[in-house]
Amino acid sequence: MWAVKLETPDTVILWDARWGKEYEVVGKTPLDAWSQGKSDYDEIADEPVA
Repeated sequence: MWAVKLETPDTVILWDARWGKEYEVVGKTPLDAWSQGKSDYDEIADEPVA
């Protein structure tokens, strides 16, 4: 789940309930977060299938 931290509204985080209080900073805007996620997916999608 992506969220914006109330303490730092210019920080978008990725959080999963399994992580407890831990989270990952994924950008400054929702567009940054989406762009990074798409870039990661594109890298995986471009790998040859064995």
